[in-house]
Amino acid sequence: MNDIFPILVSFIYVIAVLLVSYLLESHGRLGRESARKLVHFLVSLWVFVMVYWMDSLWARILGPIAFIFINTFMTLKAREGRAIGMIFFPVALLAVSILYSFSLISAETAISSVLVMGAGDSAAALIGTRYGRHQLFSKSIEGFTAMFAVSFIVLLAFSSLPWEESFLIAFVAAAAEVLAPHGLDNLTVPFAVILMMEVL
Repeated sequence: MNDIFPILVSFIYVIAVLLVSYLLESHGRLGRESARKLVHFLVSLWVFVMVYWMDSLWARILGPIAFIFINTFMTLKAREGRAIGMIFFPVALLAVSILYSFSLISAETAISSVLVMGAGDSAAALIGTRYGRHQLFSKSIEGFTAMFAVSFIVLLAFSSLPWEESFLIAFVAAAAEVLAPHGLDNLTVPFAVILMMEVL
């Protein structure tokens, strides 16, 4: 029962993020891609609630499972293949929540993997879309560089790893983003970070 309040806060927070991004886009303050990545980043911050405020497995997985179904419905309704990442994002949150709940990964790994996915991928998309001039596979060197830089900062801030290891993991995460087919980076990035952090 102690988890009821953080669950309610989680749903209110996500709904508020979606509403704010919709209003910003509909009023011309943000483009569609910028609004989508704002949601991507802000929702990834939920990992702090999951790690530090929720105590039970069911509480941690309820939100991700709910949004897997909601996002799947929205994607099918829109018939938009590019929106497949909307489904994989809560799938990644679900996987991280389960791994953390069973003590298979540490708190700093859970937080770092989700924030690299949320902040790093958002930076890659926005910088790559706006400033990308040099192609790297299906994406851009500029986007890759943004992903690497933000991931490196996240790892320095939220993990206890030496900077050399953070540098390597950030590079692997950026590679996992640039090599993944569209939408699959929401899976390849956090799992690359998890694998590297737990192995190192």
